[in-house]
Amino acid sequence: LTSTFINKEDVPGTGGPLSATHSTNSNPEFTIIGNPGPFTKSANSGEIYTVTFAPTTHLPNYGLHSGEFTLHFTDQGPKTLYFFGYDHLALEANLKIDSFYYVVAGDEVVVRQLLTSDLSGTLSPVRQLSQAITYDPIYFDLLDVQKGTIIAGQEWTLNSTLVSGRANVTISSTTARFGAGGELLKLRFRATPTAPLGAFTYLPQIGLDFGGIIEPLAGSTQGKITISDLCTPVHVMAGGTPGTYIEQNSPNPFTKTTRIKFTVGESAEPQHTSLRVYDATGRVVKTLVDDVKASGYYAVNFDGSGLAPGVYTCLFRSGEHSMTRMMVISK
Repeated sequence: LTSTFINKEDVPGTGGPLSATHSTNSNPEFTIIGNPGPFTKSANSGEIYTVTFAPTTHLPNYGLHSGEFTLHFTDQGPKTLYFFGYDHLALEANLKIDSFYYVVAGDEVVVRQLLTSDLSGTLSPVRQLSQAITYDPIYFDLLDVQKGTIIAGQEWTLNSTLVSGRANVTISSTTARFGAGGELLKLRFRATPTAPLGAFTYLPQIGLDFGGIIEPLAGSTQGKITISDLCTPVHVMAGGTPGTYIEQNSPNPFTKTTRIKFTVGESAEPQHTSLRVYDATGRVVKTLVDDVKASGYYAVNFDGSGLAPGVYTCLFRSGEHSMTRMMVISK
């Protein structure tokens, strides 16, 4: 904001010099760049003042940023210029647990928590985070909480207290600060051996606190673990997409055509992927996919109208992973 104070004549030739002894600023968040006084200005001459917000980085949660800049004149008393400032959009830090995980009853699964925001530009270094992650203890046990890649160094301290259905976590450092986003935590869960197929738990993150007066507003995206009948390890892709697996065809049973959906999980290189249908004797009756596939979600249609009614096996392979689905053709 730039303003000019002018010693203006109401009637030409009648204005005398105007003298100011000093200036004052009521709000330290503002910096006044101009002549603090004393000074004298002749008629129709002025003084330019630039008002800047200091520090230039936004202060979250501070609400209004109003202030007064006052010039004290020798003959007319103080003259005040008022500044009214409002909060900008809050700085946000989002913690995200990848949306979908699948695990067989009795097996373990590692769940990643991501910091999806870059906090390197915050006014005060963000060196601490406390939170709680909750889950359903009927179907899952939380075995341990480990450091993710962005806090893997010894300068970061990770403390976790595990109670049934909850992990209380504190991350802190005296020398390092949160910067670019990435993997924050790895949580190792075990599904209970008696967990039924289809049982699940959400993983809400609550009580997020970055531990400072000047801090980003924290939000979170919860994840979910589902008990599955998958018989091979599941690799979870960044961004919340599930890893390498094949869904049950739909419809099933079917008379003519059915749809098969599968996902190729995250990997450094595209994976050779195949999808073949076998009859009860082990003979390949149809090759639906035989190609190199990048990570992603795919769907193919299978036309079984020329095949005899019965049970068929769909074998899915991608990289090191393989799994089957049973399909029924009815007439």
